[in-house]
Amino acid sequence: MSEERLRQIERKIDWIKEALLKTGPLTCQYKDPRAKSGPY
Repeated sequence: MSEERLRQIERKIDWIKEALLKTGPLTCQYKDPRAKSGPY
């Protein structure tokens, strides 16, 4: 793969990571998400 293609993939991965962080945890949900305490 070319260097430019690798950079495009890395940028896309970073974008997806940010989107997932904004969405919140998908596997473990907390009653108090900020303190990450009280799992359901």
